[in-house]
Amino acid sequence: MWESNLAMSESLIRAGYKHELEGRNWARLVQKLSTEGSTVNIVAFGGSVTVGYRLSNTSYPEEFVEWLGATFPGVKFNLINLARRATAATFAALCLVQDMPEDADLVLLEYSVNGYGGQCQCFTSPQTAGYETLLRKIIKKAPHTAMLAFASFMWLDKDNKPGKYYETGEDQHGVVARRYGVPMMSVRDALYDVMFDPDNAYGVKREEILVDIVHVGDYGAKVYAAFLAWAVRHQATRVVLHHRSLAAAARHTPALPPPLNPEAAQEDWPTFCAEGLGLQKYVTENKGWKWVDEGTNACAGCHRYGYLTKQVGDSLTIKVNSDVLSEQDKKDQAKVMLALTFLKSYSDVGHVNVECVSGCECEPKVFDAKNSRPTSELHTERMEIGHGKECLLKFTILDATSTNGHKFRLASVAVHKADKVMSYAYGPVYDR
Repeated sequence: MWESNLAMSESLIRAGYKHELEGRNWARLVQKLSTEGSTVNIVAFGGSVTVGYRLSNTSYPEEFVEWLGATFPGVKFNLINLARRATAATFAALCLVQDMPEDADLVLLEYSVNGYGGQCQCFTSPQTAGYETLLRKIIKKAPHTAMLAFASFMWLDKDNKPGKYYETGEDQHGVVARRYGVPMMSVRDALYDVMFDPDNAYGVKREEILVDIVHVGDYGAKVYAAFLAWAVRHQATRVVLHHRSLAAAARHTPALPPPLNPEAAQEDWPTFCAEGLGLQKYVTENKGWKWVDEGTNACAGCHRYGYLTKQVGDSLTIKVNSDVLSEQDKKDQAKVMLALTFLKSYSDVGHVNVECVSGCECEPKVFDAKNSRPTSELHTERMEIGHGKECLLKFTILDATSTNGHKFRLASVAVHKADKVMSYAYGPVYDR
């Protein structure tokens, strides 16, 4: 393990280690890593940096798993990359945890870039609470998994100047991670000075790592993977040194701690989400819409699935389960929110009317796919609907338009109880 070469100076990588801690379920993970013939299941959550393949042929989770395979040749590693471009932790908590296997052994988390929306970064902010909600949902579903947080960074701003050191979600996420026993590696803490010093003593060249202001190329993916590799090595050493019996330590499963923010304690709340390929099975009637993939087959997160049409009058009916309120919620007159994720762009897009056909009630609402800036991005917008196990929603393209076209691409449909966390209007990053 210690003989494996890393893609960057270890003294630099060490500076990115956020805090010393035992690590939740890390003894169990280390035991599996040291047991020949075992299988380790790894799940990655994050945004486009974790998806990878942005002007490159790989991703840092893949490079990390390659390092693991070379370091532990007797162990089989399975990687499930659930990262999605233009998403924050709230979306993962609502729609992606459902696809995580219960027998996950290691979960990677990367939301420091998409987890910063310019708002007040405190523990009651929706972005921070959404990150804590995701951690709690992961622990609830996979109580034996270890976790490792990775803080990427927006290295340059839109004017190609160095990104501000504090404009990131990682500092708040770091405290949350520590509370839940999750080690964190920060590329900002380790590389901020050398990335902007062409004469640095380590020979680090920013242009060799990045392909744009935030995404990494093939070599950059190896660099980012080296941070995860170092963390595994360090945590494994701690576990071995601090436990007389690795087997006994591996049998201990920590309890789920009380939340830092009570608003984040949503691990037992029922929700509904139809996302990606899963959206198709909930369509009950289709008049003119086409199932498309506007992405590529290069990787799991490279797809851009959805239903698309450009014709006025085309309609799509989708069945959702909006029965997500407890009896107490109903007594408290809690509201149910429908969350729609769709493509917004600056030209050729139109308006869609959403109405409840049967099984629930709602006031019809029109959504405009025109973006306020000249980019194409996935947005999530919401409307209130009534509760019902078989709520039929009809999407109809209107003649009205804010552009010269009527294109509309629906990517996902989700339902949740109205609250301060899931109902937060996340500001997206680039979809294209």
